[in-house]
Amino acid sequence: MELFSVKDLVAREFGPPFMSKNKDVALRQFKLIIKDVPEPDEYALYSLGEFDPDTGEIKSNEPLEVGFG
Repeated sequence: MELFSVKDLVAREFGPPFMSKNKDVALRQFKLIIKDVPEPDEYALYSLGEFDPDTGEIKSNEPLEVGFG
């Protein structure tokens, strides 16, 4: 599983992380999250790393922008 977070570009802060099967599924979830937001371009999706559900291990990476609203 991969870890992602939505960043509020105006507030310059990340929201709570969430897990998704892969980047494409995370982008689909992100689009649903921001579909009714008045200014969707004020948010971006970031990859934070990976979670191994078998071991509980989290492998983080530098936040990497995945996409916009």
